[in-house]
Amino acid sequence: MLTYGQALRAIGQDLEGHGALVYDITVNESEYRIQCDCDLPPPDNLLSLCYTSRILEQIDFMGKLKRTGVFL
Repeated sequence: MLTYGQALRAIGQDLEGHGALVYDITVNESEYRIQCDCDLPPPDNLLSLCYTSRILEQIDFMGKLKRTGVFL
């Protein structure tokens, strides 16, 4: 299980890939719900995402691989 900080880092990494400009995060005991305005077509592209702990662990793992240069 990721810490709160690790979960936020993983969410940030994923949101960066979506071109998120402004976002709102809601947390409950089992998931993080995100609504964001993205810098991708179409204009004013509003995106809703839901991250479970399992998804965040996968994003975190892939981020660690990228940072160590194992996965490019």
